Amino acid sequence: MFLDGWKQNLLKTKVKKLQKSKDANSVNSLGEGVGLLVNIHEFQDLEKLRELMKRVSESISNTLIFYSEEKAQIDAGNAIVLSKKDFTFSGSLKNSKIQEFVSKPFTVLIGYYHTENVFLDFVSAQSKALFKVGISSDLSEFNDLTIKSKLEDVKQFENELLKYLKLLNRID
Repeated sequence: MFLDGWKQNLLKTKVKKLQKSKDANSVNSLGEGVGLLVNIHEFQDLEKLRELMKRVSESISNTLIFYSEEKAQIDAGNAIVLSKKDFTFSGSLKNSKIQEFVSKPFTVLIGYYHTENVFLDFVSAQSKALFKVGISSDLSEFNDLTIKSKLEDVKQFENELLKYLKLLNRID
């Protein structure tokens, strides 16, 4: 219990440092696919999120990561499950799939969660994605664009996201 709190505080500190050192991403940089982060305790319909990723990019590089307290709770399908067990006590990632996700230069990274989650925040802050989009104005410091929307209203979020990505020349 004590060690979990210590791990979370250490990750929060690392996230703040990453935010301060954030480089501006180039519009002309090459990225591929969509990365999507979701807290499964807030939104469970992963199929709707997979459809959202397909609408943004048809790439085979599209990757969905969801946070769950326990990995064994949910059938992930082809999604990657993130839990607090994927982090060392020093605040480093120990899951190779998550490390690969973080280092991949996605065209767009979507943070589809409302409440603060230090584990998802850390992955988002470390991500090499070229453009980061979120749904919560409370977490806007991680994102290049925030689209305020209800979690249940995926279609409205999708419409707004596509509109802004086209306006900003992030997708064709």
